[in-house]
Amino acid sequence: MAFSGLFVVTGIVIGIFGPVWGALRLRNNGYEGVLVAIGDEVPQDQAVVDQLKEILTEASADLFQATNHRAYIRDVTIVLPATWRLNASDTACRCCSASPRDTAQVVVDLPNPVYGDNPYTLQPGLCGDPGEYIHLTPGYVVNKQSSERTWGRRGKVFVHEWGHLRWGLFDEFPAPGDPAFYFHDGRLEAVRCNKNVRGRIHRRDDRGRCRINPRTGKISADCVFSPDASETTARASMMYLNYLPTVHEFCDKTGDPLTDHNQLSPSRQNILCNGQSAWEVMRGHSDFRNGMNPSTDGDRSTTPKFCVVSHSTARRRVMVLDVSGSMKGDRLRLMRQASNLYIRYVIENQSQLGVVEFSEKAETTVSLTEVTSTNVREIITGKLPKKTKGGTSIGAGLRKAMQMLVAGGREGGQMLLISDGEENHAPYIKDVIDSVVNSKIRVDTIAFSQQADRKLGSIAAATGGRNYFFSTTKPSTGLVDALGQSVVSTRRFNPGDEPLMIHSSADDTNFKMITIKVTSTAESGSWTYVITAHSQSTVTVTAQSKPKSAADVIYVTSWLSRDNVSFTSSSPMLQIYARVNRGRSAVTSASVMAKLEGPSGRPVILALKDNGVGCDNRRGDGLYCAYILPADIDDNGRFGVKVQVLNSGGGARLSARRQGSAAAVIGDIGQDSRADDVKEEETVEQFERSGQAGVVMVGNRPHNPPADLIPPSRVTDFRLRLLDSELHKAVFAWTAVGDDMDRGNASRYTLSMAHALDQTSGQWTQNISSSTPAGDEVEVTISLPDISGSQTLYAGVTASDDSGNVGETSNTVTVSLVTSNAPHHLSVPIVTLIQFVALCLLTWH
Repeated sequence: MAFSGLFVVTGIVIGIFGPVWGALRLRNNGYEGVLVAIGDEVPQDQAVVDQLKEILTEASADLFQATNHRAYIRDVTIVLPATWRLNASDTACRCCSASPRDTAQVVVDLPNPVYGDNPYTLQPGLCGDPGEYIHLTPGYVVNKQSSERTWGRRGKVFVHEWGHLRWGLFDEFPAPGDPAFYFHDGRLEAVRCNKNVRGRIHRRDDRGRCRINPRTGKISADCVFSPDASETTARASMMYLNYLPTVHEFCDKTGDPLTDHNQLSPSRQNILCNGQSAWEVMRGHSDFRNGMNPSTDGDRSTTPKFCVVSHSTARRRVMVLDVSGSMKGDRLRLMRQASNLYIRYVIENQSQLGVVEFSEKAETTVSLTEVTSTNVREIITGKLPKKTKGGTSIGAGLRKAMQMLVAGGREGGQMLLISDGEENHAPYIKDVIDSVVNSKIRVDTIAFSQQADRKLGSIAAATGGRNYFFSTTKPSTGLVDALGQSVVSTRRFNPGDEPLMIHSSADDTNFKMITIKVTSTAESGSWTYVITAHSQSTVTVTAQSKPKSAADVIYVTSWLSRDNVSFTSSSPMLQIYARVNRGRSAVTSASVMAKLEGPSGRPVILALKDNGVGCDNRRGDGLYCAYILPADIDDNGRFGVKVQVLNSGGGARLSARRQGSAAAVIGDIGQDSRADDVKEEETVEQFERSGQAGVVMVGNRPHNPPADLIPPSRVTDFRLRLLDSELHKAVFAWTAVGDDMDRGNASRYTLSMAHALDQTSGQWTQNISSSTPAGDEVEVTISLPDISGSQTLYAGVTASDDSGNVGETSNTVTVSLVTSNAPHHLSVPIVTLIQFVALCLLTWH
């Protein structure tokens, strides 16, 4: 078969984006736009809705108290599955019946196999980065008594998870697999944020003293900490044991002994936030930065206004297509080809679709039409624009499409805006964007070429939509990928209803197309296509399918940490993230690659890792990450990022590790009780997935960027493996970092120790040459300086490269000789410590 053109296989990918915040904002101390979505597989139960209202009402009051009267929840929309019937008391609520569930900050869905009914937050980023969403199960929501017996007051649990989700805080109780104790001044201390949380350290079975081997420093595995609520006066922290009755605030560094932050505790908050307290991170967030939303009247009502609506599966969309003069020729032809594919094979049956074209003015090409048959799809494609003319008024296109979506007093819906140039005629984007936002319309934008208006990304961000990029360089499948991806939700409520992008690639094209439909079930495994094309031709290939079972769907969620950066030669540009799941389980050990397409057309390929180094905050949880560094950027302008995931060798596994931060369970805290729930990991079949992670706009890149100024990453798991008190030797270990952040290998590590926490340069140092690749383990044995009595050494490590770039100081380990009669009851007053983090990760096996 010889041909020249676009080759599309429909019957067998679409990666999806990650955190989407939609219209959520904190205004005059009240959060507006809080969205709760109930999954399609949750059986109808009015108690779910009633109890959600109770939880969020309680959480609003607890949030108001925890933030010193600076924030509460003003309004909440609860989106029910389309199969649920609205309760009579909720039908009077005027809200969008097609609310964008994929922007929900709270999801009520069936349990994740790793967590059960434990509330948790998917939290992929670094300190201060937002999470994806809070996950609650119907069992947790409905069974109030058992939930509160297990996790404590539900409003406080929600505030704890909101800290993860909104402000990028981390847990201050021991994370799974991390130590529950550390040594300081000859004493054994429990990991906790505030030392006025009282309790007793003891053996679990007989409540005797914990066994500590003075030869090795190891703590017995049966050692636990039992908090004593009756003796605890601490008011902090909500990120620690929020179930304690006196705890209702976040930790801070104020000197108040009842809320003061303990930098010595080896918690994930200290590790990942470099010793910052919760409030230090929160004050850097836009909610509170520069005095925003100051403390207000404590007597105001904090009861949210609730709106309960039914999700509509009949999605309403309008394609808004640029037909200005700059779109003539190949650009118009390619837009028509990709739109034809989108209309014929991608959008769902029973959805409604309209088409608006714009240049200096806008006109309706196709009114909202229900897609019910192949014939309807053909009629719509027959009306796609065929001519170009005049200037560009993006505002006119938005206004015309909005009028179509809001006709009859409706709200919501989606626009898909494609444009290749800057607006030069009124109305402008600024003239209509507020009306679009107020109408709750989501706008996905496709920047068609580098010359497309820079404000397209702002439109998407303001409406909770997504910004895509098609470079128009050859080869590129960006336009086809973006159109297909625009129909996929980011929350995967019912993955079986949505297409998956298996594969897309390109050479060069004359914009002709052949389509092959696989009408029967396409079995999993390797599929092969053979194309014979003319020597001067370019072929674009896209394979797409709908899965037969939602439970076994393998899908990729990919996104960028931000979409606009000013070039800085000495720091990472931004991060690419990709989460790989099968159903509700994480997939590890897959091959994940990112491809950058920029102004020069030269592709840059990056490997994303799940090794706990650099921007990956937890090893083996199915979340993969890579930095985009200045060396990857060869010019100013837009860069589209595409992610491809492969498991061609069959080495991928389903992970039994936690994927996020779960609420603390009431009871003893011990080394073994908080270890990973390791199960035999199931192998995953061969698969391939592909999709766009997003677009980043780069500016201020110098003509001749300087030589290597990128330091290695910060070590975040520096730990004391063994301590020999008799020989005064210690074995330290950590995960190796890269030459440039997480790439390559650092050439040297400097291990420092001091008697004072604020002496970061160290009184004693030792340089360690290394060629260990990033992600592998480094282990060294050090002779300790003299330690006697209750003295403590503070140890840390920094990495450096061949160019002399030095990374940040790691988390710090406390080294203290412990005698067999060391006290274990926690009654030592808190020590005020400043400067940098003092942590101890004791992973005894």
